[in-house]
Amino acid sequence: MSNDETAVPRLVAIDRRQLILRTMDVEKLVEPEHCVRSIWELVGRLDLRLYYAQIAAVEGSAGREHTDPQLLISLWLYAYSRGISSARELRGSANTNRVASGCAVCRL
Repeated sequence: MSNDETAVPRLVAIDRRQLILRTMDVEKLVEPEHCVRSIWELVGRLDLRLYYAQIAAVEGSAGREHTDPQLLISLWLYAYSRGISSARELRGSANTNRVASGCAVCRL
């Protein structure tokens, strides 16, 4: 049947609606000497107790976890250092910027 002109080829169908799960090492999205690591260290040295005191989601009670203020502040400082001044622009940069996309993976 290999010479038959009416034979229909077998193909792997593509389903573009199918979700893909990928394993990602977020730590490797950012090079070891990238400036965002310095920003993270700097913000980690700040006294953020007032930020943490405002978080209503606490252990032993209902509610969704809050994003760590150290992460949010670090992301904003990094964005400003890159000339990004709006949340919409920052979200858009997550599609093209490995650092911002790493933060997006961390549920920002």
